[in-house]
Amino acid sequence: MSSAKTREYSFDVVKFLAISIIVLHHYQEVTGASFQHGPNWYDGAFYWGYLVELFFIISGYFTFASIEKVRSGVSFGAFYIRKYLRFLPMIVICGVVCLVTKYLCLTYVDHEPNVSFTMWNVISSLACVARWFDTSLMINNPMWYVSVLLLCLVVFYFATRRCRKAENLVLVYGIVIALGLVMRSMCADGFKAPFFNTDIARGLISFFIGLELALVIKRHPRVVNTASVIAAIAAICLFVAFYATNREGLVGSVTSQYYALVFLVYPSAVVVCKAPILTRLFSSERLSFLGGCAYNMYVWHLPLIFLYRIAFYGLGLNPERQIAMYAFLALCFMAGMLSDRLIDRPIAKRVTRRLSGAR
Repeated sequence: MSSAKTREYSFDVVKFLAISIIVLHHYQEVTGASFQHGPNWYDGAFYWGYLVELFFIISGYFTFASIEKVRSGVSFGAFYIRKYLRFLPMIVICGVVCLVTKYLCLTYVDHEPNVSFTMWNVISSLACVARWFDTSLMINNPMWYVSVLLLCLVVFYFATRRCRKAENLVLVYGIVIALGLVMRSMCADGFKAPFFNTDIARGLISFFIGLELALVIKRHPRVVNTASVIAAIAAICLFVAFYATNREGLVGSVTSQYYALVFLVYPSAVVVCKAPILTRLFSSERLSFLGGCAYNMYVWHLPLIFLYRIAFYGLGLNPERQIAMYAFLALCFMAGMLSDRLIDRPIAKRVTRRLSGAR
């Protein structure tokens, strides 16, 4: 994690906006809301679920800071356990809350008291390793991103440690991306196995694209200049323009959308985030809350949707209205801020103290 002086808040702003859309996406998915007028964030003209790839790319980009530590000989345990324990407490807390709220929602709102989770689902979800073995639903299913991210960190450690020359890292990470593409293709044809599924492929491809971007940008900072920023903005605008005209064969299908986003649009977004004008615009430490708030919104939004449905059912209100959806987003924002300050940060400090004391 960057210090407050060097933290790039433009990325926090992008993550906050992206997670807000994911919240709306899942809200419509769970409630079944659909609107004749206004954007549909779920089952609309565009598949917003691929915003998760942006999270992987940003995570990979910032993991660049750990390359020298890994290459200097830090043990796997020292590298990985700290990161794992940083995520684990919130995953367990939110997982248990999500299980309870989903049961209550199914029982009192949907009148179908059947929570289809096995004991393995529960244990693997709370341990955040569920997506390593299969793609069945996790208790707090949006947390599949963290589950796959933790596996990406394992691959990152050993790929980086085994690479003898730093200048070969671009090639090594490129090989991982290629393996991810092969995995994705094979899984699309129906093949899957432990440590070999579509979600892992999505994570590996995007996470290591983020690392490749960081290798280029951090080592050659002049690559981010007026020309490259204009080119990045143009690429994003072209994608939007072509998508708006619905030109099949370019970005019309879900598959072509995926590749355009991962290899063109999201890397362009990273370049734009590095633009000097944006880094100056979003340089205030007052924006430091956005990163933590966004993560906590992401962690809590599914159990909050279940609670929201229960409350609306009890009050006789309709959660499928647009005003109800955007009110939920505001509620999620407030819950994210409170959780960040009252739960997540204190847990992070305690974990850091314990690990520091264990040395």
